[in-house]
Amino acid sequence: MSSIFFLIIVIVLIKSPLGRAMADRLAGRVPDSRGLSDEDIDLIHRLEDRVMDLEERLEYTERLVQQQKERERLKAGG
Repeated sequence: MSSIFFLIIVIVLIKSPLGRAMADRLAGRVPDSRGLSDEDIDLIHRLEDRVMDLEERLEYTERLVQQQKERERLKAGG
């Protein structure tokens, strides 16, 4: 009885996406598990570029604010 149960589990596992992924891995094939299209990848790259641009703008703004604070501190103390 337990061997039938084990056989059923193995068959279910083989037919499942997890079983196919394990078989691909054992065969040396590594499928793209994320399933991203070229359009998705292009969008990700464009968003990464936008984030980098925003980071640069934020750093610039932070420097300007710091310079303004430094000028105000020098005027008040000096």
